[in-house]
Amino acid sequence: MSRTGPRMPTVHAAHHLVPKTLDAWVKLLDGIALPVPAVNHGHVRAALNDSRRSLREIAEMMQESPALVLSVMREANHHTHGLTEQAESLEIAINRLGLARTEVLLGRLPAKPPEEIPAAYRQLILVSQHATQQANGLFASRLARLWQDIHMGSLLFLSPLWPMA
Repeated sequence: MSRTGPRMPTVHAAHHLVPKTLDAWVKLLDGIALPVPAVNHGHVRAALNDSRRSLREIAEMMQESPALVLSVMREANHHTHGLTEQAESLEIAINRLGLARTEVLLGRLPAKPPEEIPAAYRQLILVSQHATQQANGLFASRLARLWQDIHMGSLLFLSPLWPMA
């Protein structure tokens, strides 16, 4: 008991319970809503409601926020169970979800100003974005048919660490 009364459990208290199985890790990480910078959140929301925007334009805007890309890709591929192929690009994922469902998903993600997003998380996001730029510069022209794999792989490579930051 502290001087101000009983202590309330914090988010960090839950991190002491380390999952033992892959399924437990997936469940834990699924339960964490990764914050999206408010500016990116607003731009993407406006684009989703703008009938003049193509799926490609919307996907390009989303790529400014890797956490949003991860959420859309995971949602689009969550219930396929082998019945359909996995969405390999953000455009395919948005098309599979539809604009309305994508907007609902966007609404579930917390939009925060940069100063309210933890510094370690912001740093990991910057590393992910930098890795994508480097991979595109190094490999995209020589491996054009694998561009989407290279892009998504480098953008989301550190995503398992994002919730832990």
